[in-house]
This record gives sequence, C-alpha cells and structure tokens, in this order.
Amino acid sequence: MSELRVILDTDIGDDIDDAYALALLICSPEVRLEAVTVNTGDIAARAQLARRMLDEGGLHRVPVYQGLAGPGEARWPRQADWSRHHEPAGVIDQGAIAQLVRRAADAPGELTLVAIGPLTNLGAALDMDPEFGRRLRRLVLMGGSIVHGYDYGAQSAEYNIAHDPPSAQKVFSCGADLVVVPLDATNRLQVTARQMAQLALAGNPISRALVELTALSSFEHPTLHDPRTCAVLLDARLALGVRMRLEVTADGFTNLVPGEPNCTAVISPERTRFFDLLWQRYTAGSPHARQGG
Repeated sequence: MSELRVILDTDIGDDIDDAYALALLICSPEVRLEAVTVNTGDIAARAQLARRMLDEGGLHRVPVYQGLAGPGEARWPRQADWSRHHEPAGVIDQGAIAQLVRRAADAPGELTLVAIGPLTNLGAALDMDPEFGRRLRRLVLMGGSIVHGYDYGAQSAEYNIAHDPPSAQKVFSCGADLVVVPLDATNRLQVTARQMAQLALAGNPISRALVELTALSSFEHPTLHDPRTCAVLLDARLALGVRMRLEVTADGFTNLVPGEPNCTAVISPERTRFFDLLWQRYTAGSPHARQGG
C-alpha cells in the first residue's frame, strides 16, 4: 500500500480528541504527514502544542503553520501548559492558508486534507483559490449532525460547523471529494478507564503524551470524535458511508436536503473495530521515533 499524503487542519488544545487524532496519524506507518495547520483562537499556543506532539513522535521535519484565529475570543487552550516550555525541534511558521493552496496546487489529486476543527482556514483557502477543494485527493472532515446530535439527542449545530458557518458553506459547495464524519458516528466513542490504563502501561512517548494531556482536559473519559475521522483513512470498513447532500445553514446546522450528493457521510460508529485500531497504534507508538526521526 502506498503512503497516504496527509495534511491535518486542527484546533488542538481544547477538546482532547484533536490530540488523539494527531497521535493516530503519527502512529500510522501508512500515513505520510506533510504538514499541520492550526486554526481558531490562540493559534500560537495551538501551534506549539502540535509541534511538541510531532517532536515526541519523531516527526521533527513536519512543519506546523499558524492559520486564522477566526471569530470569537482567543483564549488560552486548556492543554497548552503541556507544551509551554517545549523547545521546538521542528518548524513553526506563519502562512497556513498560502501553504494549503500551494501544496494542493503543486500536487493535484495527491493530498488528503483532514479537517478536525472549525473550517476557517479552508474557507480562506477557497477564497484564495476557488479550485482548492477540487485539487485535493480527498477532504475528510469532522463536523455536523444529521439525525443525532450531542449526547446522542436530537440534531445539533455541531461546534466545528457552527463556529464559522460561512466557511463551512464554502467547503460543502467547493466540489471536493468530501467525506463528512458527523456526531451521529462519534458521540458514543468514549475512552474507558481500562483503555487509559493500557496507554499508561505502554510507556512510549505518544502514549505518555496522551495520558498527560487527558489529565489536563475537561473529561476523564473523552469522546474521540476526531480520531474517528482520521480512522477513515486507515480502514476501508471504517470509511463506509452514505452518499447524500448536506446543506449548511446560517446557524450552523447540516441539513439533509434533496439533490445531487455533495459528500459521503460516515454515520456508523463501528466502536469495537475503531478502538482496536487506535489502541494497537497508540500502544505500539510512533514508527518514526523508533527509527530515530
């Protein structure tokens, strides 16, 4: 199997699942992670956090780019204390939007972009190049709610979409090969105490990082929305979905509407298969660290 060329766009630092998602990509040998771009709020702190995760995994050559702060207050991310005093071994730079556009244009049909935060950076990339989405091999995003929302209740205005609906509207209409992983598929994916113990026992740099970051988060048993999105890249069964047309409303809902499909929606949790995949990768650790960078 050839390597998957991937860029991750993330608002790492608040909800802990972004860190678990980045860790999954770091620990997956079939993924060639080419860059990480950060968005929303205190982007400098988020970039530093992503940088330490990559450095812990031996991916010192993978650059981190700061994107747009977007709407709302720029608060200090909850987990940023973990990386506050980290001396970066790799690059942190500006210009995430230009990097996204340039990299897609330089390698048309080759890059998979995984977006697990608000879509502000992607909206700006589409403003810079309206063909940006079509130049990607695939665009995979965590966002939306079709039938079930938060706490597996009624449909919700999911955070990643509702934080910046105009950017989300651009993304859903950009013509990309779009895969959407909504709350319907992710809401029941809580980490157990036993799984946290397994991470602690594994004792590799990435598993230790996840234990330490989880301790700084709001939830003892976090819900892994974003890793479920990344898992689409790694297992064909976890990528099974339904073709449909989703429309983003001004208040951030993703409504199923009639018409030509604009995305594949992955709506099945596949809990057992999903967690088996993740814990095998996390407990094995980063292949890049084992190879010495």
